[in-house]
Amino acid sequence: MTPVLADRQLECYDILAIQEPAKRKGIDDVICPGQCSWQAARGEVLGRTCFYINKRIAQARRSLHTYDILDILSLRLQLDDGILWIHNVYNPSPDASPSADRRRTLRVFPETLAKEGRHILLKDFNLYYPL
Repeated sequence: MTPVLADRQLECYDILAIQEPAKRKGIDDVICPGQCSWQAARGEVLGRTCFYINKRIAQARRSLHTYDILDILSLRLQLDDGILWIHNVYNPSPDASPSADRRRTLRVFPETLAKEGRHILLKDFNLYYPL
């Protein structure tokens, strides 16, 4: 992840949404070199989603919202023309978790998407049907 975050060509982007982020060895935290243009945004406990936010976006214009499900993070941005929500969702694979866990992740959406503002949903729902 470090070479990606150090790439100067990415500095034109505002937000990077990551699923299954790389972790620092032996530490439950994401990789984010101090000398890059990005600030890591994650919940108190690292789940399978995080954001990297370009440091040029003022902290006063953004806030991170967590849920009781570790694999969902929402980023609220106060733009000049209103509020924009970016929701980063990882739904566990059918092979890796019980179906109740997968449904629990999806049940958060009606409440989440009812919040004031525009919404962008970035997801890996792991919902597929075998042929």
